[in-house]
Amino acid sequence: MTVGNISWISRIGMSSSAIEPAPPAGTRGTRIPFQSVLSPTRVEQTKQRRNPALWHYLNRFLTVLIILAGILFVGLTFYPEWKHRNQLARKLEDEQARLQAEQLLQKKREREVHLLQTDPGYVEIIARDKLGVMKPGETIFRLDGSRAPVVETGPAPRKSE
Repeated sequence: MTVGNISWISRIGMSSSAIEPAPPAGTRGTRIPFQSVLSPTRVEQTKQRRNPALWHYLNRFLTVLIILAGILFVGLTFYPEWKHRNQLARKLEDEQARLQAEQLLQKKREREVHLLQTDPGYVEIIARDKLGVMKPGETIFRLDGSRAPVVETGPAPRKSE
């Protein structure tokens, strides 16, 4: 069904080549070349303006830009959450270290309480060391390494007569 030179198929947007019958046997599917409305010089100018390599590079560049924008969007979306997670992880590590130190101190104190309740020799050592208790007739000599002896560097004082 054709009206003039335009078939009803081309009116609805389909190409007529999709429905054309197969070429007769013996022909190699020769087609009539498309007759352009534009003059041949204008067609050549249009082809020269369209540089396929340029459009190929521009398409790649645009694709890379879109991918980078997507990565940037995802990164900016999740950065605050990542930062908050790292803060919580550091806080957890600090709390675990503090807990471990407190548990060590608790074990030390429990051991000391156990020794004070069960070992009279330990009680005697603590009483002598911290309280300064001594047995009758005993002399205590303390050597404290934490204090440096006082040494005067100035001239000796003169005796006045």
